[in-house]
Amino acid sequence: MSSPHGSIDFEKLYSVVRWVEDLHTAEGKSRFEKSIEVFKKIMEHSWVKELIERKRSVTVLDICGGTGIGGIALTKILQDLGVKVDLPYRKRS
Repeated sequence: MSSPHGSIDFEKLYSVVRWVEDLHTAEGKSRFEKSIEVFKKIMEHSWVKELIERKRSVTVLDICGGTGIGGIALTKILQDLGVKVDLPYRKRS
């Protein structure tokens, strides 16, 4: 279950155990939708609006964010605003 670097292969783990952010479950979908609403409110702030208007391309780096649902939600909101977003994902082999 560990990679050569000693980390857990989460894809294998999640195939056995569901986690709360699993978008295939009602709870996971609800948590994702709540994250979307939070980021929508953040995007309404004048400072954030100004920042986003100046940056038409951004990288969202979700470090130690658990399953990454926040990074995915933020990416969706930014893309809906017409911002080109890079959400790096490193799949472990």
